[in-house]
Amino acid sequence: GGMSMVTNDLGEFRVSGLLPGTYVLSANPDDGGMRGILNDSAPGAQAHGENYGYATTFYPGTLSAEQAEPITVGAGDVASASFVLSTARLTRVSGMIRDSQGRPVAGGRLGLRSRTPTSSWGMTGPQIGADGRFSIANVPPGDYSIEVVPMSAGIRPTAGAEFDEVASVPFTAAGQDITDLIITTAPGSTLTGRVIFEGTSKAARPDQVSANS
Repeated sequence: GGMSMVTNDLGEFRVSGLLPGTYVLSANPDDGGMRGILNDSAPGAQAHGENYGYATTFYPGTLSAEQAEPITVGAGDVASASFVLSTARLTRVSGMIRDSQGRPVAGGRLGLRSRTPTSSWGMTGPQIGADGRFSIANVPPGDYSIEVVPMSAGIRPTAGAEFDEVASVPFTAAGQDITDLIITTAPGSTLTGRVIFEGTSKAARPDQVSANS
Protein backbone atom coordinates (compact mmCIF):
# COMPACT_ATOMS: atom_id res chain seq x y z
CA GLY A 1 0.00 0.00 0.00
CA GLY A 2 0.98 3.63 -0.13
CA MET A 3 -0.13 7.17 0.51
CA SER A 4 -0.17 10.37 -1.48
CA MET A 5 -0.15 14.05 -0.71
CA VAL A 6 -0.24 17.33 -2.62
CA THR A 7 2.72 19.69 -2.48
CA ASN A 8 2.24 23.34 -1.57
CA ASP A 9 3.00 26.34 -3.79
CA LEU A 10 6.72 25.96 -3.02
CA GLY A 11 6.77 22.30 -3.99
CA GLU A 12 7.13 21.25 -0.37
CA PHE A 13 5.45 18.27 1.26
CA ARG A 14 5.31 16.75 4.71
CA VAL A 15 4.22 13.28 5.79
CA SER A 16 3.71 12.48 9.45
CA GLY A 17 2.75 9.34 11.30
CA LEU A 18 4.80 6.97 9.12
CA LEU A 19 5.43 3.57 10.59
CA PRO A 20 9.09 2.55 10.81
CA GLY A 21 10.16 0.95 7.55
CA THR A 22 11.56 1.50 4.07
CA TYR A 23 9.70 3.64 1.55
CA VAL A 24 9.99 4.50 -2.14
CA LEU A 25 9.24 8.14 -2.87
CA SER A 26 7.88 9.28 -6.22
CA ALA A 27 6.45 12.54 -7.55
CA ASN A 28 3.79 12.96 -10.20
CA PRO A 29 2.94 16.27 -11.89
CA ASP A 30 -0.59 17.62 -11.82
CA ASP A 31 -2.39 14.96 -9.79
CA GLY A 32 -0.47 12.04 -11.24
CA GLY A 33 0.09 13.70 -14.57
CA MET A 34 -3.34 12.58 -15.67
CA ARG A 35 -4.66 16.05 -16.44
CA GLY A 36 -2.36 16.12 -19.46
CA ILE A 37 -3.48 12.72 -20.72
CA LEU A 38 -6.26 12.93 -23.32
CA ASN A 39 -5.39 16.60 -23.89
CA ASP A 40 -2.94 18.07 -26.35
CA SER A 41 -1.25 20.14 -23.65
CA ALA A 42 0.57 18.48 -20.80
CA PRO A 43 2.81 20.14 -18.19
CA GLY A 44 6.05 20.97 -20.01
CA ALA A 45 4.68 19.65 -23.31
CA GLN A 46 5.98 20.81 -26.69
CA ALA A 47 9.51 21.25 -25.33
CA HIS A 48 12.26 20.62 -27.85
CA GLY A 49 9.66 20.85 -30.61
CA GLU A 50 8.18 17.47 -29.65
CA ASN A 51 5.57 16.25 -27.23
CA TYR A 52 7.52 16.24 -23.98
CA GLY A 53 6.12 16.48 -20.48
CA TYR A 54 6.94 15.82 -16.85
CA ALA A 55 6.97 12.13 -15.97
CA THR A 56 6.67 10.19 -12.73
CA THR A 57 10.04 10.67 -11.06
CA PHE A 58 11.47 8.52 -8.27
CA TYR A 59 13.84 9.74 -5.58
CA PRO A 60 16.65 10.77 -6.04
CA GLY A 61 15.66 11.80 -9.60
CA THR A 62 15.20 8.79 -11.88
CA LEU A 63 12.39 7.66 -14.18
CA SER A 64 13.08 4.02 -13.30
CA ALA A 65 11.43 2.44 -10.28
CA GLU A 66 14.25 -0.10 -10.22
CA GLN A 67 16.82 2.71 -9.81
CA ALA A 68 14.93 4.46 -7.01
CA GLU A 69 16.75 4.87 -3.70
CA PRO A 70 14.52 3.72 -0.83
CA ILE A 71 14.27 5.91 2.26
CA THR A 72 14.40 4.13 5.61
CA VAL A 73 12.83 5.75 8.67
CA GLY A 74 12.74 4.59 12.25
CA ALA A 75 10.54 5.53 15.18
CA GLY A 76 10.79 9.26 15.80
CA ASP A 77 13.02 9.88 12.78
CA VAL A 78 12.75 13.02 10.68
CA ALA A 79 13.91 12.50 7.09
CA SER A 80 14.13 14.98 4.25
CA ALA A 81 14.23 14.36 0.51
CA SER A 82 14.44 16.78 -2.38
CA PHE A 83 14.58 15.98 -6.08
CA VAL A 84 13.64 17.43 -9.46
CA LEU A 85 10.90 16.19 -11.77
CA SER A 86 12.28 14.78 -14.99
CA THR A 87 10.92 15.38 -18.46
CA ALA A 88 10.38 12.66 -21.03
CA ARG A 89 8.72 12.23 -24.36
CA LEU A 90 5.04 11.40 -23.93
CA THR A 91 3.35 8.61 -25.86
CA ARG A 92 0.14 8.57 -27.88
CA VAL A 93 -1.64 5.22 -28.15
CA SER A 94 -4.27 4.76 -30.84
CA GLY A 95 -5.98 1.94 -32.64
CA MET A 96 -9.23 0.04 -32.97
CA ILE A 97 -11.30 -2.13 -30.66
CA ARG A 98 -13.38 -4.99 -32.04
CA ASP A 99 -15.36 -7.80 -30.45
CA SER A 100 -14.85 -11.53 -30.74
CA GLN A 101 -16.95 -11.51 -33.92
CA GLY A 102 -14.72 -8.92 -35.57
CA ARG A 103 -17.22 -6.07 -35.27
CA PRO A 104 -16.15 -2.58 -34.09
CA VAL A 105 -16.87 -1.96 -30.40
CA ALA A 106 -18.61 1.38 -29.90
CA GLY A 107 -20.00 3.15 -26.85
CA GLY A 108 -17.84 1.40 -24.26
CA ARG A 109 -15.54 2.89 -21.65
CA LEU A 110 -11.80 2.97 -22.13
CA GLY A 111 -9.57 2.87 -19.06
CA LEU A 112 -5.86 3.25 -18.46
CA ARG A 113 -4.23 1.51 -15.49
CA SER A 114 -0.66 1.71 -14.23
CA ARG A 115 1.23 -1.58 -13.85
CA THR A 116 4.24 -0.09 -12.05
CA PRO A 117 4.82 -1.96 -8.75
CA THR A 118 5.38 1.28 -6.83
CA SER A 119 2.47 3.18 -8.38
CA SER A 120 -1.12 2.06 -8.58
CA TRP A 121 -3.78 4.21 -10.18
CA GLY A 122 -6.41 4.03 -12.85
CA MET A 123 -8.35 6.52 -14.90
CA THR A 124 -11.32 6.54 -17.22
CA GLY A 125 -10.27 7.33 -20.74
CA PRO A 126 -12.13 8.68 -23.75
CA GLN A 127 -15.29 7.28 -25.23
CA ILE A 128 -14.69 4.68 -27.91
CA GLY A 129 -15.67 6.04 -31.32
CA ALA A 130 -18.59 4.73 -33.33
CA ASP A 131 -16.11 3.02 -35.64
CA GLY A 132 -14.34 1.38 -32.68
CA ARG A 133 -11.35 3.69 -32.87
CA PHE A 134 -9.65 5.25 -29.84
CA SER A 135 -6.75 7.56 -29.06
CA ILE A 136 -5.03 8.23 -25.73
CA ALA A 137 -2.55 11.11 -25.72
CA ASN A 138 0.28 12.26 -23.45
CA VAL A 139 0.97 9.00 -21.61
CA PRO A 140 4.10 9.32 -19.42
CA PRO A 141 6.76 6.58 -19.56
CA GLY A 142 5.79 3.41 -17.75
CA ASP A 143 3.94 0.12 -17.91
CA TYR A 144 0.17 0.26 -18.38
CA SER A 145 -2.91 -1.72 -19.30
CA ILE A 146 -5.71 -0.51 -21.54
CA GLU A 147 -9.01 -1.68 -20.07
CA VAL A 148 -12.11 -1.99 -22.26
CA VAL A 149 -15.42 -2.16 -20.39
CA PRO A 150 -18.85 -2.05 -22.07
CA MET A 151 -21.20 0.71 -20.93
CA SER A 152 -23.65 -1.97 -19.77
CA ALA A 153 -21.08 -3.80 -17.64
CA GLY A 154 -22.56 -5.09 -14.42
CA ILE A 155 -26.08 -5.26 -15.84
CA ARG A 156 -27.43 -8.75 -16.39
CA PRO A 157 -28.24 -9.17 -20.10
CA THR A 158 -31.84 -9.76 -21.01
CA ALA A 159 -33.02 -12.73 -23.04
CA GLY A 160 -31.60 -12.56 -26.53
CA ALA A 161 -29.13 -9.81 -25.68
CA GLU A 162 -25.44 -10.16 -26.42
CA PHE A 163 -23.18 -10.81 -23.47
CA ASP A 164 -20.76 -8.05 -22.52
CA GLU A 165 -17.20 -8.45 -23.71
CA VAL A 166 -14.11 -7.00 -22.06
CA ALA A 167 -10.37 -6.72 -22.69
CA SER A 168 -7.18 -5.82 -20.85
CA VAL A 169 -4.08 -5.25 -22.99
CA PRO A 170 -0.66 -4.45 -21.46
CA PHE A 171 1.69 -1.99 -23.14
CA THR A 172 4.79 0.02 -22.32
CA ALA A 173 5.07 3.74 -23.00
CA ALA A 174 8.71 4.43 -23.86
CA GLY A 175 8.56 7.65 -25.87
CA GLN A 176 7.48 6.13 -29.17
CA ASP A 177 3.86 6.48 -30.32
CA ILE A 178 1.86 3.27 -30.60
CA THR A 179 -0.47 3.33 -33.60
CA ASP A 180 -2.88 0.87 -35.20
CA LEU A 181 -3.15 -1.18 -32.01
CA ILE A 182 -5.90 -3.77 -32.51
CA ILE A 183 -7.69 -4.82 -29.30
CA THR A 184 -10.08 -7.79 -29.45
CA THR A 185 -12.56 -8.20 -26.62
CA ALA A 186 -13.78 -11.50 -25.22
CA PRO A 187 -16.83 -12.48 -23.15
CA GLY A 188 -16.38 -11.48 -19.54
CA SER A 189 -16.65 -13.78 -16.55
CA THR A 190 -18.93 -13.52 -13.52
CA LEU A 191 -17.41 -13.75 -10.07
CA THR A 192 -19.63 -14.51 -7.10
CA GLY A 193 -18.83 -14.92 -3.43
CA ARG A 194 -19.81 -14.09 0.11
CA VAL A 195 -18.36 -11.80 2.75
CA ILE A 196 -18.60 -13.09 6.32
CA PHE A 197 -18.32 -10.70 9.26
CA GLU A 198 -16.78 -12.03 12.45
CA GLY A 199 -17.33 -10.52 15.88
CA THR A 200 -19.91 -7.94 16.88
CA SER A 201 -18.47 -4.77 15.35
CA LYS A 202 -20.95 -2.50 13.60
CA ALA A 203 -18.22 -0.58 11.80
CA ALA A 204 -19.17 -2.17 8.46
CA ARG A 205 -22.47 -3.18 6.90
CA PRO A 206 -22.97 -5.82 4.20
CA ASP A 207 -24.36 -3.19 1.80
CA GLN A 208 -21.24 -1.03 2.20
CA VAL A 209 -18.65 -3.57 1.05
CA SER A 210 -17.02 -3.22 -2.36
CA ALA A 211 -15.01 -5.81 -4.27
CA ASN A 212 -11.89 -4.77 -6.14
CA SER A 213 -9.85 -6.75 -8.63
